[in-house]
Amino acid sequence: MSVFDVIVVGSLNTDLSVFTDTLPGPGETVLGDKLVIGFGGKGANQSVAARLLGGRVALVGKTGCDDFGYRFRTNLDKFGVNTDAIFETKDTTTGAAFITIESSGGENRIIVIPSANLLLSVEDINGLDKKGFFSSRVLLCQFEISPSTTLHSLQVAKHNGLITVLNPAPPPRKDGTKEETEYYRLLPKILEATDYCCPNETEAMQLVRCLPKSDVNAAEYGHEIELDGVAKKYLRCLSWLAEQGVRYPVVTLGSNGLIALIATSILPPRIPNDVKIIEHPDLNYPAKTIIHVHAPTVSKVTDTTDFTIILADKRNSAKERGRTQKYSLKFT
Repeated sequence: MSVFDVIVVGSLNTDLSVFTDTLPGPGETVLGDKLVIGFGGKGANQSVAARLLGGRVALVGKTGCDDFGYRFRTNLDKFGVNTDAIFETKDTTTGAAFITIESSGGENRIIVIPSANLLLSVEDINGLDKKGFFSSRVLLCQFEISPSTTLHSLQVAKHNGLITVLNPAPPPRKDGTKEETEYYRLLPKILEATDYCCPNETEAMQLVRCLPKSDVNAAEYGHEIELDGVAKKYLRCLSWLAEQGVRYPVVTLGSNGLIALIATSILPPRIPNDVKIIEHPDLNYPAKTIIHVHAPTVSKVTDTTDFTIILADKRNSAKERGRTQKYSLKFT
């Protein structure tokens, strides 16, 4: 029997979120509405989200030996996330993120300082594996820790029979930071070890540009060609990710929902009204189907960068949250 339903290997960042009516331009000073100090990082956010969906969840990460790290563990304990595999280091501080959010529309700009997140090591993962820690069902990863640790975690999980899920953000860059460049180099191996890969539309385009012989920018796959309201080049992204070994690629499209390449066998006999099957002769995959899940309509925008903000925001109805959770469980 699995000890956990979900293991998340990823980042923990103290989020300093500033809300403002207008995002500042270069060199510009604007007044903000409020400051929220919360707990974030893609790894921590995933672990809390999975726990709120009812899963038994453990987070694997690293913090500094500081007050931010202590507060993080206390907060995760309150949610019921297992923190036994959150290591401490005296060599640096807990990771932090500085987030500026437009109050009316939810658009944001983020600067992340990884700090201790980058010190989570392959040796840390091996030590957990020897203790049988990876007795689970699902592993979630992102690109906010050491690239070699992310790859090794995915490979260890696959070896132990886990379903692997990757949120490939921030996206790799050939000429970016040291970590972004290393993710670029390791990307083929990372995707090969991934069952579900779920970038957003911008990240998907950046990912496929990292892959050899990618013609994603060819005119025939431009924005002007759409199927069910989705630009064909985003649909082709599913194909390229599948060719790299991703079992079930997903691309999230913001207000336009998401598209996914899933096993035809798991489709229900009666397709919900907000799920459309996309058919095209150029997009034909044996035993798999492309679906477009339309996003639910909400009255106001909620920023989802900092999970503290999500929990504090009561503007979305219970029905809307329930629909969002249903699709989270179904496809990730």
